Amino acid sequence: NAGYGGNSNSLLKLKDNLTAIDMFNTSLSDPDGHYYDIHDGHFASFAVSQDTDVVSSLLQFDSVESMWTMFSGAHGLSGGGTPGPSPTGRTWNGALAVTRTIAAKTTEVFTFGLAWHFPNRANNWSQPGLGNLTPPMFLGNRYATLYKDITTVMKYTLDHFTFLHDNTFAFRNCMFDSTL
Repeated sequence: NAGYGGNSNSLLKLKDNLTAIDMFNTSLSDPDGHYYDIHDGHFASFAVSQDTDVVSSLLQFDSVESMWTMFSGAHGLSGGGTPGPSPTGRTWNGALAVTRTIAAKTTEVFTFGLAWHFPNRANNWSQPGLGNLTPPMFLGNRYATLYKDITTVMKYTLDHFTFLHDNTFAFRNCMFDSTL
């Protein structure tokens, strides 16, 4: 895809039990070459681990088959990846795995999550009354006033996980139990 390129992934360790792959891009522009000032936008996948867990990662891959072969092998994900942004026309994917010994006839919960922090977003499509927006108009997101970056979002999620989980499912259950 010609629109791909410039994506970078880095490994983050927060607190003692949160490992994340931070994904970001500093080279976005529209078809007319206008640079989108969203270089501070980040997306992350994260895993919450226990003391005896082994967390492995693969920072960059573009073949699901090769990632799966590594994941299902004896040593898990290699942690590897190419430093720096992806080349033009390519993007990076990232993967996390958590390995844990589970006793027979027991169950365990593994916690993975997604987080994002995009303080600005470009509105570059036509809208009634505004016409075609060239260069794009940037809109802020309210949460950007509450969380300064992706690490703050993940720390808040981890510190308030039970509250967020319970309230998310309470809302979901209300919707599914209603006639809406």
